[in-house]
Amino acid sequence: MGGATKDAQSITADWRPMLTLIDGVIVRDVVNVPKENGYLTELARVEWLDDGAKIEQVFQVVLNPGGVAAWHAHAKTTDRLFVAFGSMRIVLYDAREDSPTRGAINELRSARRGLHA
Repeated sequence: MGGATKDAQSITADWRPMLTLIDGVIVRDVVNVPKENGYLTELARVEWLDDGAKIEQVFQVVLNPGGVAAWHAHAKTTDRLFVAFGSMRIVLYDAREDSPTRGAINELRSARRGLHA
């Protein structure tokens, strides 16, 4: 097709996003285990707490179709996000002055997938 350009590769052969993650961001695939009556999914495991942190708060947010959660910023935090149903687009920006990835933007799309950021 005249004038058409091919999109850049966006995923690897094993279906992982093709991007350089912001320093400190970890993406983990969470597997649904089929059972006779449905499926089981682990939301968190102590082995996933790479930084030795404790989980101090757990909450769930349900957005209406097309809903958007507003921007927010943290000076320093560890958020663990999990998509239980549907899909989510997560956009991260590294504003840390001393970070090797300062100014980087990560856009992650997730469907029933855990994300540690």
